[in-house]
Amino acid sequence: MESRFEPRPPTASNLDVWHHAARCAVTYWNQLVASAELSDGFRALCTRCRDEVEKLLASRTPAL
Repeated sequence: MESRFEPRPPTASNLDVWHHAARCAVTYWNQLVASAELSDGFRALCTRCRDEVEKLLASRTPAL
């Protein structure tokens, strides 16, 4: 059984760096998704992880 990746929202102790870290995480997952050296299954897992971080980031970013 595969465990689900659930990134944590910011807390008072990491709010000052959370958005930057989340954007770095999206970049990291994108690099893995684009890597032809990884299996299709692992790249699919990376895609799901990236999507979860993006979803959380979007919910924590004020609309302009």
